[in-house]
Amino acid sequence: KLIFNEGYKPGGEVAGQTSTPKFTASFDTSKERARTVSDPQNEVAVTFKPKYKTLDAQKYMNKVVYPVVGKDAKVVYTLNGSSVKEDIVLNRFQGDTMDFSYDLSLNDGLEARLEKNGSIGVYGVQSALLGNVATGNDKDADILKKARKNGKKDKLIFQIPAPFIYEGKTKQTTAKAWYSLDGSK
Repeated sequence: KLIFNEGYKPGGEVAGQTSTPKFTASFDTSKERARTVSDPQNEVAVTFKPKYKTLDAQKYMNKVVYPVVGKDAKVVYTLNGSSVKEDIVLNRFQGDTMDFSYDLSLNDGLEARLEKNGSIGVYGVQSALLGNVATGNDKDADILKKARKNGKKDKLIFQIPAPFIYEGKTKQTTAKAWYSLDGSK
């Protein structure tokens, strides 16, 4: 497993412009090749398991690269202090359509929504209900579970920007890219 910002715990203020990371990211090197981004402030995570096959990840400085099996392509993750960026690089034209699907796993108390601008927002219940909340007994644990399931999920925890396509190094194309959500896919 490749891990970035391992052991990071926020200290004090985590909002605004700082040079400290606001997340941890791990890239599974097992057969599943899951990619997980965690928010240590709220103690929650979002995990993406690709439904396409890749070879072993390779790490280059702040990038993780997965060559895609059966396509002349690679998936590149670039890690910055406050974000993880995914680029799918096609080395040549490979047809009019391509599909890169993932199974999405979220902690209890979170839900993913497709936004009007084409991005995906992951929203959560109030922070006090997220993460490792101690309960005194089974009844309290059941109440917490119900509050996470039924609570209003109005706090933006993660945002996945709308996808776009570039041809060459800088020319944006008229080709279309989009997300769709179907349950946890």
